[in-house]
Order: sequence, then C-alpha cells, then structure tokens
Amino acid sequence: MENQKYPIGLQSFSEVRGGQYLYIDKTEGVYNLVKEKKYVFLSRPRRFGKSLFLNTLKSFYQGRKELFEGLFIYDKMPFEAHPIIHISFDKLDYAKYDLTELLKYELRKIASLHEIALEGVHLKQFFYDLCEKLHAKTGKKVVILIDEYDHPILHFLEKLNYDKAEEMRETIRDFYSVIKSLDDHIQFFFLTGISRFTKVGLFSVLNNIDDISFQRKYATICGYTQTELEVYFLEKIAEIGQEHGISYEACIEKIKVMYNGYSWDGIQRVYAPFSTLKFMSEMEFKNHWFTTGTPHFLLKLLSPKFQYQVEDIWVSDTLFDSYEIRRLHPISLMFQTGYLTIKEKKGDNRYLLNFPNQEVREAFLQFLGGEYAKKQPYKMDN
Repeated sequence: MENQKYPIGLQSFSEVRGGQYLYIDKTEGVYNLVKEKKYVFLSRPRRFGKSLFLNTLKSFYQGRKELFEGLFIYDKMPFEAHPIIHISFDKLDYAKYDLTELLKYELRKIASLHEIALEGVHLKQFFYDLCEKLHAKTGKKVVILIDEYDHPILHFLEKLNYDKAEEMRETIRDFYSVIKSLDDHIQFFFLTGISRFTKVGLFSVLNNIDDISFQRKYATICGYTQTELEVYFLEKIAEIGQEHGISYEACIEKIKVMYNGYSWDGIQRVYAPFSTLKFMSEMEFKNHWFTTGTPHFLLKLLSPKFQYQVEDIWVSDTLFDSYEIRRLHPISLMFQTGYLTIKEKKGDNRYLLNFPNQEVREAFLQFLGGEYAKKQPYKMDN
C-alpha cells in the first residue's frame, strides 16, 4: 500500500489511469447515461468528483478504449470518437475579462483545432455555427460537456455582488439558448454544477434537460459507497487500524461515522471523495473537507440569517428549486454546498435533512458557529 497513489484533486481521467493512480470504477454510470440519456444535468457539492466523472465521459467519447481496460464499460459498448466541445467555467478568468468574449475565445480554440472558421457576431451564433460545422466535417454528432456551469454566478455571489451575478446568469442563459435548436447535431450534452437556478430562468432555455441529481439509479454516480470503500481500500484500512491501535472492524466504523452519509435519494449513502482520499493518504481522523469544500459566501450569507435548528429538518422538494440569486434560502444553500444531505424521504416530495457525518457537523459548529458568534473557530469548542 505504500506505493499506492491517490488522485487527490485530479480531474483528468487519462492522467489518473495513465499515472497508475487509484481509480474507483464509475464507468457503469457512463454506460447507463450513454445508453439512456441525451441531455443531462448533475448537481453535487464541490470536491465530489463531478469533474473527474465528466472527464471520464470525455475519454469515452474520444474513443480512448485503452484507458478503460479492466473497467465495467470496457467490453459493453463501442468506443467511437466524436467531436467534443468541453468548457470548464471554473477555468475561465471572468473576474478580469468579459465572460461573453471568454466563451467566444473557447469556441474559437475548438474550431481552430478542427480547422473551422466561425461565422456570426453573437455568442449563440458562434456556438450554433461550431456545432453545425463540426458535425458536417466529421460526420459525427457533437458531444457537449460543460463543467461547473454556475461558477461565475457563485463567484460574484461570494462577493455579494448580485448585479454582477445576474449579469453572469444572463450571459450563461444566452449561451445555452441555442441548444434546443441544435438537437440534430448533438450526440450527448452533460452539464454539472453546484446549484439549480431553476427559478431565475436559466433552465427555461434547457427545459429538455434531464436532472439526474436525485434519481436513485444515479445516486452513487459520484462519491464512494461503503462497498467500494471496503473493496478498494481494504489493505489501507487494515494499516490505518493497526496505526491507531484498533481492529479493522472498529476502524471501518470510525471512518463511516466520520466521513460517510451523503445521500440524494435518502437510501444510498456515499463518502465524499476528497475527504476519503485525504484521510487514506494522511491516515488521520480529522476535518479534511471544510477548508477546500466550503464556498466562503456561505459564511457571509448564512450568519446574518442564522438558524440554530439545522438538524432533522423536513422540507418539500420545492426547497431544492428555490435557489434564487437575490433571495438565497439558508437551508437550500446548506444543502447545495454539502453541509446538509437527505437522510430520509417520504412520499414523492418530503425530505428529512441533516448533517451527513461528523466531519461536516464539526465544520459547521466550528466555522459557521464561530462566524455567527464573531469568535475565532478555535474558540468554539465549548
């Protein structure tokens, strides 16, 4: 186990596979999506493996079968190369440059790789022209992969700049408005993000998209199940148990209490990948998630409207769609950012929310509680 490399923070499937990093096989999710879906949206908190899963889809649609040897999907589907439009919004310098021009630049780069000249003036004209010409030139329909679509919006929300956040939303909305008219040219469309800005019109232009965020079949598409943990980390868990002077079984239980518990269907539960990999690497039971997994605007927005009661809250499904830019609901915000998760579901639209695990609960009490009390985090132990 000493030589096992963990893909902490890595988002490239080819790097993970080619670099001999540990890879938890999530290609059954790729198989199901490719077979059953065309337009897909997936919402998960930060550091939950969305980007790596999207990049796995990219490698599949590049036809790179050699990267999938030994994985679930390897001998179950043909690997056919398609032209790909892949844009990661978290990689764009929209704080410094105009987002519309940045997106045009990204589309021009893709067009240049295929020796295509784009026509038009407006962003959506560029997008349409690129998809149409990629399809015509290659004879293959286009795969569109958009990662962290809401990153520009959240960036300005973090600064409490609502006007700029709305400007970002309108640019992104305009960008996607052409998708429905491109149906004949699109093979597959996959969109990831943290938030579901359904109430502000963003998804009105994508009303044909299938939100799989709460679908039971895809509840474990990101994150590690208990079975996956015990299969892929078997030797490491035994080593950690020995290091801490506890049995394998006791070590499993302690890991479960500390890091397991995320759920999007109220039944199946998963570990956050970042915390799990950091724990396995450092072999210490501590808070690995908060410092990198928490958007700072949560501290700014939640403390003025702080609610002491955030455990065992029953909500309706409308809460998950009420992520409005100028009226952020604190409980919806906590769910979107991973502080709360679904513990139980009743009927079609009633959900019990609670902290997923001890790590997140401690993070909330120490940091958000500290912000509310205007104390330093280390002073919140009592």
